[in-house]
Order: sequence, then structure tokens, then C-alpha cells
Amino acid sequence: MSETRTGWNEPGFLSRQQEASDEVKFLLGRCTVLKIDPDRMRQGQGPRVPRGNLEDGTEIARTYYELLLRGDDLYKVATAEVCRLFPIIKSLRLRHDSFRFEAETVSGETLGMEQMSDGLLRSLVLAVLEQMDPISVLLIEEPERGIHPAKLRPLVQILRRLSQKTQVLFSTYSPLLLDELHEHEVTLVTLDPERGTQTRRMSETAEFRTRSVVHSLGDLWCSYSDGVHESALLLG
Repeated sequence: MSETRTGWNEPGFLSRQQEASDEVKFLLGRCTVLKIDPDRMRQGQGPRVPRGNLEDGTEIARTYYELLLRGDDLYKVATAEVCRLFPIIKSLRLRHDSFRFEAETVSGETLGMEQMSDGLLRSLVLAVLEQMDPISVLLIEEPERGIHPAKLRPLVQILRRLSQKTQVLFSTYSPLLLDELHEHEVTLVTLDPERGTQTRRMSETAEFRTRSVVHSLGDLWCSYSDGVHESALLLG
């Protein structure tokens, strides 16, 4: 199975048949994996993203409450990003008594967290990432889940701004998301039965300059990869 991983700054990967060096072990030990579980968030549990680290098992609304207590615009900035990703949401309200969010839709309907979609709940986490203190490496799996394809560009903008202070790596199977990225930001990851995990920047794949005239990054991946073998991309 193949996938693409993207990253800003200098991502590092470890082959299955290589022993981890002390440097790699140090890097992996400093990685933070963002785990977003919408079901737990509906129950009042979810990834907490305080200013300093990421932690599972606490309420995401408390993170926003911390921003609200600061008295600056960070809370408004984060909630505005959520509304930008989900235009159907007119505003977000934080209930201090229960540390739960309520969303008001453009039609005037009020949604509790138990009624929010997976994508909306995930966006609450992604939108607040910029406000946390820098960490070494942040790993995100398929950040586009639940996000409308038309809103992938602002999602990428959020991740790019975050990458100015934190190295961001994320995996995706979305050709539409790839189309919002630059060629140097995309790395093709494949699993070779003999050589283990293999990586190559998309810009360094076979005949990239010629093919990129006709194909976008997403189209290039879909056209020359069958999900198992990428020989057409990796030859040469």
C-alpha cells in the first residue's frame, strides 16, 4: 500500500531494515502524534492542545478556555478558522459551566458537541494548533478527514503557518489535498518487500518535469500509482 506524506522543513524517515541511530531515536522520541477521536470529544473527551504540549484524554474546550482567559485575540482567531473551514457555522460559543462548545448555524440552529460532525470536531483541534507552543515534530494522519474539498486550501494554509515554528508531517490519500501543495512538499512513501520503506520526493520521481506539465500532483499520483506498485514513478 502506498501513501503520500508531506512535510515542511526537513522530514526524516526510517527504513524497516535500518537500525535506528541515536539521532533518529532522539528525533522519534520528540515526535508528537496528534490523535483526534470525535466520539470521545462528543463525550467530553478529546485531544487537549495546551500551550506547550499535546495530550489525549482531556477536553478540547478547556484549551480554548485557556486562550479566552489570556484576554488577547487568540481565541477569536482560532474559532474564526473553524468557521472559515465550515461556512455553515455562524459562530461558536464556549459554555464555561461544562467546557462544551455550542455552534450556531447560518440557519439559526444550535448544535451541541454531540450533534457536531466528525469534520467539525476535528477542525476544532486543527484550528487551535497555531496557538500552542512550538514542539519539535508534529505528526498528523489524514488532516483532511471530514473537511469539504473546497476548504482544503485554507486547511493547508493553517498547516503552513504552523510549520513556521513546528515541523509538520502528515499522511494523506487525497489527490485533491496534494493539488494544494507545492512539489517540494510531497514525499511518496512505498513499502518494498525486500528493501523496506522507501521514500522519494515527488519532484524527484521519473520524468517529473515532463509529466507535471500535463498532470497536477494529485493526478500524477493517481495516474502512475496503483496503490501497491509505483514503478512508473520510481524508475530512473
